[in-house]
Amino acid sequence: MSLETKNFYDFGDFRLDLTEKVLLRDGKFIPITPKVFETLCVLVEGAGHTIKKDELMQRIWQDRFVEESNLTFNIKMLRKALGDDASNPTFIETVPRRGYRFIAEVKEIAAESEAEITLPKIDSLTAEKEFTGGKSKKIYIPIIAAAVLLVGAITFGIRFVQSSGEGNDAPVLSAPFSSEKLSTDGNVWHAVVSPDGKNVVYLTLNGGKQSVWLRQLESSNNIQIIPPSDDIYVGLALSPDGNFLYFTRRPKLVEGQADIYRVSIFGGVPQKIVGETQGWISVSPDGGKISFVRCYYREDENCSLWIADSADGQNEKKLASRPRPLRIGDNEISPGGKTVAFAAGQSRTGANEFGLVEVDIESGAERELTAQKFFNIKSLAWLPNQSDLLLTASRVPSNTFRIWQISATSGDASPLTKDSETYSALSLDNLSPELEIM
Repeated sequence: MSLETKNFYDFGDFRLDLTEKVLLRDGKFIPITPKVFETLCVLVEGAGHTIKKDELMQRIWQDRFVEESNLTFNIKMLRKALGDDASNPTFIETVPRRGYRFIAEVKEIAAESEAEITLPKIDSLTAEKEFTGGKSKKIYIPIIAAAVLLVGAITFGIRFVQSSGEGNDAPVLSAPFSSEKLSTDGNVWHAVVSPDGKNVVYLTLNGGKQSVWLRQLESSNNIQIIPPSDDIYVGLALSPDGNFLYFTRRPKLVEGQADIYRVSIFGGVPQKIVGETQGWISVSPDGGKISFVRCYYREDENCSLWIADSADGQNEKKLASRPRPLRIGDNEISPGGKTVAFAAGQSRTGANEFGLVEVDIESGAERELTAQKFFNIKSLAWLPNQSDLLLTASRVPSNTFRIWQISATSGDASPLTKDSETYSALSLDNLSPELEIM
């Protein structure tokens, strides 16, 4: 029998199984959601230290904006699962105005034989069913032509979809599809497909360390581009020729914004090209420019949108800014390379104040792309025809984000999904959209 390394954290009567991604108490499964599990992992790994709220939110939701109430809810559900009391805690202590600290004694264990420690074999799909009362989540959806990438809390896969017409105007969600699973261990949490649809670059999280991998779809080979480290990765983007990866990351437990790096997909030492960014990055169609967001949280300039040379970060130019409390989120350089579409607004009041804006790179002139407003916009991507965009957004204060199609010419907005699933990140190959579910 081959040996398999298993990683556990023991505290009190509990065991946190990083391999199976489950929480056990005296050997019995305790159902918690994937995000609550991630929250527990971050706290346990930093046991004895105060983990600031911003750090927790960045680790758990990466480049996705969420309200602090999401973290508060996770902590509440975690305390309920552990039987903990917020006023007299055994496990999770609240540090007022700062964050949380895991105060129980934690023992880390690595076992190299299943015979050494016998645990119930509970896969992540079983865990999800138990938590939801037997109703498993749908993980995949059909989308228009070519490669469509989906990442979920349980699985990570690629779908190949046949177009039902010429060009790129096949009806969304109406084409037949097939699927190929890339991972079922739940460790993949963000990915982008190459413009030619032949490769997928993705991030993995194992044992608290993150690494970057390349999957060659034709051969199914997996190649590590960047080895595991404690650094926190935020965003990913590929150059138009698919030869260079741009990513944002920052050191663990270090406050501040993330830096943008550039590295060949064939490996090598990443080159830092831009400092102090929020993680939303886009590369121009000719590969010469990169757009990004900075947030210094000042009254007159809460967040700003920038563009610079993609090779070395030179010739930075501010394209737009927003005062507090407004912020700028995801942004995408248009297929023509002359404008940048970006999400801007605020979600603090619960109102629909997030909109979609386009700015001219040369003149800085802005125009509203649609009159439709949202509670929040997570991700957006131009369709190849340059007259439409896809975005993931929610119109009400909830965790359910649908896929919308926006006409950049008429401003018409149409929801493309109407189910109860939530859809997060979007990117495109040369033919069709790629979707990530979180």
